[in-house]
Amino acid sequence: MPDFYDRNAASADQTPTQTWVSAMVVFATTFLVLIYMCGQIKERSKLVTITNFHMLADERISRVKNRFQSEARRIEGAKRFIENSDITTQAEFKGFITPFLYPGGAYLFVRDLNEHSYKTAGLTSEGPSDSGFDYRAYSKAKRGETPRQGSNSRLMILYSASQQPDMRSGVSIDTVDPTLPHFFEKAKNSSQPVVSAPIKLSNGKFGIFFIIAVGCKNAVCPKDAVFVAAMVPIAELMEAGLPASSTGQMAINLYFVGPDDKSISIYTNDVQETQQADFTQARSLLPDDPRYGMTLSASDSFVLAQGEDFKISYFIALSIIVSGLLAMMFFVLANQNRKTAYLVLKRTHEMDLMARTDSLTGAYNRRHFIEEMRHHTESIHPIFIKHGLIALDIDKFKSINDSFGHNKGDEVLSALVRVASENLRMKDVFCRNGGEEFFIICPDTDAAGCFILAEKLRQRVESHAFPIGRQVTASFGITEFSYGETITSITERADRALYRAKVAGRNRIEIEESA
Repeated sequence: MPDFYDRNAASADQTPTQTWVSAMVVFATTFLVLIYMCGQIKERSKLVTITNFHMLADERISRVKNRFQSEARRIEGAKRFIENSDITTQAEFKGFITPFLYPGGAYLFVRDLNEHSYKTAGLTSEGPSDSGFDYRAYSKAKRGETPRQGSNSRLMILYSASQQPDMRSGVSIDTVDPTLPHFFEKAKNSSQPVVSAPIKLSNGKFGIFFIIAVGCKNAVCPKDAVFVAAMVPIAELMEAGLPASSTGQMAINLYFVGPDDKSISIYTNDVQETQQADFTQARSLLPDDPRYGMTLSASDSFVLAQGEDFKISYFIALSIIVSGLLAMMFFVLANQNRKTAYLVLKRTHEMDLMARTDSLTGAYNRRHFIEEMRHHTESIHPIFIKHGLIALDIDKFKSINDSFGHNKGDEVLSALVRVASENLRMKDVFCRNGGEEFFIICPDTDAAGCFILAEKLRQRVESHAFPIGRQVTASFGITEFSYGETITSITERADRALYRAKVAGRNRIEIEESA
């Protein structure tokens, strides 16, 4: 009797393709989910990094803005000091200004003097006095005239309380700079500090001047107006008080927008900016003329410190590892579960087969016969579907037991089952009813078809060499199922046909028509 589980028992130790495919599906699904989650985490992390960048940029811009404002407040304080004093001496001015100085800064006390007052002061044009207090005439030559102080007239630093040699010797500004006349004229017409455009100093660097007129009323200044000015080197403006740890975190560009709306870069800190987007910010420092602005970009070191550059590769590697582990776990568990399910199913089938088969011959037993009969009687159709039943009995089986013993009789029964199983169709159901009597259920087969099958079996049994050394024959009784008929009536009719075959001489086939 063919057994599906016996035929496929070898596959229990093999890995089915379905398990591999399922494991790959788990890997791909887990990987995609993790990549999506990592993408969300990266986006949020990038938002945090961008926020940190903007906070750092705002702090840097605020620092520069505060420097602009503090310089304006300082010269405004110096102006009030001068206006509230009857006579301002160099010592008084020095004592007042010194606490306000930044390292590297310089204050100017500028007076627009004519040639007479210049000589009266007892000063020469050779350079600053030993006291460090120096007047220089700032004069704009009329068209066609020669400048009073020679062909290279320039404005020198008038006062430097920082006592730095380079400041004591003065920093010069060429009067040919077209912004200077406008700068002083604007200061005369304003009661607030005025900020100059970036002016290139004689040392090749840029500086920014803050100036305010003294003694002016209602924006009207006397002809010999006095000015208080402060000069801040741009490098000092951008770098003073900056922690060393943050100097390389941003690429900074300070620019000035001129009257022609063209931007001029006046300071860069030589830090390489990152190529990633969203890490650049441009802000205006002074909304009015002159227009200063800053462009700040995060550096590669800033991005690396935030971890943005390696997070995506880290996330991908982590996703592959986690997905691989889950896929391996799924594969192991699925394979183990498949083997367990196979063993359970096999054992269940074996137990069910034991309950349904005859332990001696291996044929189905009466319990299975009754279940199959119930199924076929319910599926029968009065016209289109016909089933047949064959009753089979070994002739003179009692004499075989008496002559050769019960063991030989059992061997004859087993041999008969093997002969029948080899010659039956796959859909036929061969059952032992008890003793030497057997039933064969023939689905979708009428009496004529059952007769052909019974005749084939009769000949095979008659010609088979049984272990008792003599010929063994069998008798057959055939009948058809009738619609609505009970199992008992069908089996009784087959038994009656079998009985007639026995009475008629054995080793023959008899048919009893259905009711």
